[in-house]
Amino acid sequence: MPRESDRGTSTPRGVVHKGDEIDPTKVGDPSAPAWTEADAAVLAEADYAADRYAAWIRLASAAAIGLVLFGAIQLTQPTWNSQLVVVVLGELSIACGAVYLTQIRWFSAAVPWVLSAFDAGFLFGVGWFNPWFERLPQGYRAALVSPSLAFLLIALAAVRPRASTILVQTASMAVSVALVLWWPLRAVGTLAPQSESFERLFSDESNLFRLSIVILTGAVLAAGAYRSRATLMTAIRTARERTALQRFVPAELDVILASSELQALRRGDRHRIVALFMDIRGFTQLSEGADPTEVVALLNAFRARAERVMTRHGGVIDKFIGDAILVVFGIVEAEPDDAVRCLDAIDDIVAEMRAWNAERARDGQDSVRIGIGAHLGDAFVGALGSEHRLEFTVIGDVVNVAQRLEALTRSIPAEAIVSEALFTAGRTAGSSPGLWQPLPEATLKGRVSPIGILALRSSGYQAR
Repeated sequence: MPRESDRGTSTPRGVVHKGDEIDPTKVGDPSAPAWTEADAAVLAEADYAADRYAAWIRLASAAAIGLVLFGAIQLTQPTWNSQLVVVVLGELSIACGAVYLTQIRWFSAAVPWVLSAFDAGFLFGVGWFNPWFERLPQGYRAALVSPSLAFLLIALAAVRPRASTILVQTASMAVSVALVLWWPLRAVGTLAPQSESFERLFSDESNLFRLSIVILTGAVLAAGAYRSRATLMTAIRTARERTALQRFVPAELDVILASSELQALRRGDRHRIVALFMDIRGFTQLSEGADPTEVVALLNAFRARAERVMTRHGGVIDKFIGDAILVVFGIVEAEPDDAVRCLDAIDDIVAEMRAWNAERARDGQDSVRIGIGAHLGDAFVGALGSEHRLEFTVIGDVVNVAQRLEALTRSIPAEAIVSEALFTAGRTAGSSPGLWQPLPEATLKGRVSPIGILALRSSGYQAR
């Protein structure tokens, strides 16, 4: 592996930092990752979707309640209760209004509070205009339908996961149920059984317990909504940070990092890969006297072209090292055509650079020359580094040879030099050998055994 000091500033790919995960318990904690405007926009869109969904659920529930109430009354009463009809139609109208507001994307923060007030009025109206309301003593009104509606109406508020909305809805339902149970009205008739046991069953103490169940139900739903919202906020932050991290980690490595445990990554694995090194020739001269922003623009343009070509052929950019790039074929899993794809990628990047240089020449800019070296062999594939900072990379003789071959293009007039092992594997798999020129075996720096090599003939190389 080349040292970063050999190439200048390094921008590694596949870096994992300890603490990237967000602890859901730290939502709202100053030490947690910052909440951005983009996060707020995503959350607002999620709230809108929840509002729209809740509005339709409210409309369906209001219609179902109306059918059930009218059906029950029709079975037990000889005539319709016009006041109850008005109450139900009013709730349906409010539900239709809520659907309309969500459809036109006008649903301000005040609307849920208004809906809570109308729901409270609806619950009380269903109780007040119930045919049996005036015929039951106060405590016995707990047997009416309206107190039970409180659970459904609280559940409607819980469709939108906002704890504050659910708590307000719970408070309004509790007040409305209390009014139904203890409204000071003298009962007419004798519907209530004259039994001490029944009196205790519908006593104030029993009804207070029923009311407390309504309140506790709302509190539990509010707690769940608070937790769900915190989880949603964490998911939004995590997705944003993951998206940002993917700018530094190729998608192929992202799959490995997400599915593997840390210890497994550090143990690594042995893969048969194709390593390709590529850098800009004369980059120091190109940078000398140039504005730093122009140098950055040149690097970005070069990297964008290289990444586009290499990715198209299945290569994974392991890292950018200044003006150099390390590309790996078979980093996830060795494929029989890795060598073919590497040779095809070399052909394409050479053609891409020629087209780019033609554009630069028309603009009066200097040409950008590149050198490429590639080799086929076994390598360690895994994570290196300390506990707090890890880098996912490949290490082995195959990488060292690829770098040395790339360096060899400086002394041999060739745009690309590949090992005979790589070329043979690529040719055997079907690649055309016509563009490559065999060279005498070379003993690379730091190695004892010579290696067979070939140069790209299109560079103008002539055998000596």
